[in-house]
Amino acid sequence: PSYQNSVRKAYRAEAMDALLDTAQRLERCFTSYGTYDNASCPVVNGSTFNTGKANYSIAVTSAPATYSLTATPISAQQLKDTQCASFTLTNTGAKSSTPAGNTCW
Repeated sequence: PSYQNSVRKAYRAEAMDALLDTAQRLERCFTSYGTYDNASCPVVNGSTFNTGKANYSIAVTSAPATYSLTATPISAQQLKDTQCASFTLTNTGAKSSTPAGNTCW
């Protein structure tokens, strides 16, 4: 059990990296087009994609001046992570995770 918890914790970094990378892409889009939801942006509103090792799915919700990114576990290993089930990052830099109150970031 201790080993499995260590593996789950290590895989959380995959979700955080994907969220931060996606946020950087959206910020570049905002710099180029003045909006987060421009159709020319590489990350568009309503899109979802899996992280590199397919442990999480990233969902993008964007509007002209805001965005919210959510990482949800999809692999069998990460679905068992009850301490840090999902991660969220917004355009203001606010980071949260579920269940609420855990310090997963």
